[in-house]
Amino acid sequence: MNYTKEELFEKHLEFEMSLVESHKLSQTLLDDLNFFYEQIENETLESIFPKDKLEEQVFQILEEVELNQEILDLLHQAIERTLEHIRKDFSIISSTIDKQSFQELLKALLAFKEIRNQFVHFVIHSPAYSRMISNILYSSIKDFLITQNPLTKNNPLGNSILKLGQDLLNSLPGMEGNFDKKITEFIEKNLGGRIQESESFIINELDSENTKEILQELWKFLETHTFSDLASKISSENIKEVLQTLPGFLKHLKTKKIFSKYTKEIIDKFYSKYSQKKISDLINDFGFSKENTIPILAENLSSVLDNEKFREKYKQFISRRLKMFYDKL
Repeated sequence: MNYTKEELFEKHLEFEMSLVESHKLSQTLLDDLNFFYEQIENETLESIFPKDKLEEQVFQILEEVELNQEILDLLHQAIERTLEHIRKDFSIISSTIDKQSFQELLKALLAFKEIRNQFVHFVIHSPAYSRMISNILYSSIKDFLITQNPLTKNNPLGNSILKLGQDLLNSLPGMEGNFDKKITEFIEKNLGGRIQESESFIINELDSENTKEILQELWKFLETHTFSDLASKISSENIKEVLQTLPGFLKHLKTKKIFSKYTKEIIDKFYSKYSQKKISDLINDFGFSKENTIPILAENLSSVLDNEKFREKYKQFISRRLKMFYDKL
């Protein structure tokens, strides 16, 4: 039987579309995945994915990727939708977490002493922390001298004495009429040693048995708050403000070649260990197997793709490919 090019095209297209019909899609995906696996299972990682080619592609993506406004808007919508669901969840947070597992996880995280101590050092020695401590000390000293001393405390004439006390402090030798400024300068000048002491204190606290108290307090918080409580504190504007900082942050990291440096190190280490391994052995090393993984993957893909919108787009895609072929006959 002779067919025209147009007829061959239509029949070929009909056959391809029959493979993705609802009752056949899962089996089609299973057959294709099994065939693909059989073609590569005895090949080595290096032969299928050469290291230099992989690095070239990854570095190109890292160099070209940009967080434009459209991507930021999509991220914002995705996060906002997620938070909308969480805001409607009035479950107590602790009810979804195993207490023992939670505490063991936190203990394990606290055990990363070097990283933990570096973080404490960073926070303690930041200008913001110094300003906070300076302000606390200043307020405490001033509060004691002016309002908490025996002359003013529980005294009917306290307000008059308070004014007198303020004037007296300003008139002390060396104050030059500005007690506030002088005491602040003194605190800032002598704060270095106290900052170092507070760093040592916090590190010792995290190393001591007192961590149990910290864990208990955190667990009490989880027992008295719902997921809705936490999600409700995050506004749409908060999310937008954070997302708007990402392009500049990403640009800075790209300028410093941080992504490229660490990505290359990861690829180098991975390939030094696995480059000559067969794909099947590599998959098994990661705890997967053909028998367990491919059927589940096919079923999950089928549940996602089994809709008329996908079939419509697939038909457009496959039609274009087939037309390119039949037009050349």
